[in-house]
Amino acid sequence: MGVSNAAYVEIVSLSDGPDYTLNCRMYENIHSNRLVTIPIDAGIYRQLINFINFSENVRYRLSLNLRWDPFLKQKILKVTQLGTGHKKNLYLTCPADYTLEVLSGSGKQKEESPSSPAPTTSQVQSVTKKTTFRLGRVSYLFAFYLFFLLVSVASALSADMPLTYSAGTKPALSPVPEPGTAQTGAGAESEAFLPAVEEPVVAEPIVEKPVLDITELELETNICYALPEGYVALTFDDGPSEYTKQIVDILLEQQVAATFFFVGRYAVQHQDAVKYAADSQMSVQSHSWSHADFSRLTPQQQKQEIEKTSSLLESLTKQPVTLFRPPYGAQTKTIRSELAKRQMKMVMWNRDPRDWEVNNANSIYKYFTRTDPSGSVYILHENRYTVEALPDIIRHLKEKELQFAVLR
Repeated sequence: MGVSNAAYVEIVSLSDGPDYTLNCRMYENIHSNRLVTIPIDAGIYRQLINFINFSENVRYRLSLNLRWDPFLKQKILKVTQLGTGHKKNLYLTCPADYTLEVLSGSGKQKEESPSSPAPTTSQVQSVTKKTTFRLGRVSYLFAFYLFFLLVSVASALSADMPLTYSAGTKPALSPVPEPGTAQTGAGAESEAFLPAVEEPVVAEPIVEKPVLDITELELETNICYALPEGYVALTFDDGPSEYTKQIVDILLEQQVAATFFFVGRYAVQHQDAVKYAADSQMSVQSHSWSHADFSRLTPQQQKQEIEKTSSLLESLTKQPVTLFRPPYGAQTKTIRSELAKRQMKMVMWNRDPRDWEVNNANSIYKYFTRTDPSGSVYILHENRYTVEALPDIIRHLKEKELQFAVLR
């Protein structure tokens, strides 16, 4: 299991200097996990040691996505505290040159069950030493090839021979043949002994996105219809779509976050939109695979709808799917049973502007002005008129001095 397949990572323990590390358990799903270590520096360690308390009955989940804060001009790493009823986030400031590196054991290491014991310090150090040894062998090989290259070039210069260079180095003094064509003569013989020089890898530019001050509510009941007084939640159904990115951008501009309930078959068509929402600190959750009425499906079909959608969304976002909203609000015994097995919860709503049936943005906005928003879970849909009304809706809710919440 690689990092790209990880659904989430939980911190098991911290190791202090001189080699500061996070000792973590990386989960691909609820049945498959393994122990990993993540090197950190003294500054990150000091921030964590004041936040984490392993003696309490809580868990600490680590985001594998480093984000750039354009205001602090530093990288930000998020750690989420779970198990206290409400989620609490810690945003760690990291040096600009810090990279998140996950170290693990050899490829023959077996995946462990969720009940496996926490790693000991000696185990963590052993993993680190093995990886360092492999890197050392690579360094020796690179040095050998570099020495061989310098000797070959020096010999060619002393013999007054024409030189050719691989792409990405100095301009060729003699013509370089096109790929797939043969080269003859002394030049070909000398180049046959020169190792290829790889082109430099150009790092992808860092996309600057604001770090939002997010209130994440961990639902305490298996079925949620409303929030505590003083909170409000915007939820969007039936995406992803061509409107998803527009909605996310409006939310980011207004410095708020929301919860998106995505349909699996649409997520296949708009995978970039799913990733964009998750990377922008939105909560990405399940709205079934086909948006069918579950009261008309067999128990097996209902299970497949939930399982297939969760699997796809987790593979795209690298975050666990913990919430489900049934299409049309249709609740069944099978849904409740399946969600309980997966430790998921159901989210309904108590405010519905019926934005899917109106043909203008003003009608949607007026609904918000006529209802009490405190404690509300608004159900919205991804369409043109909702996008047009959204900036005014958010400004109206801000005037009520409510706390915007995302649901987890």
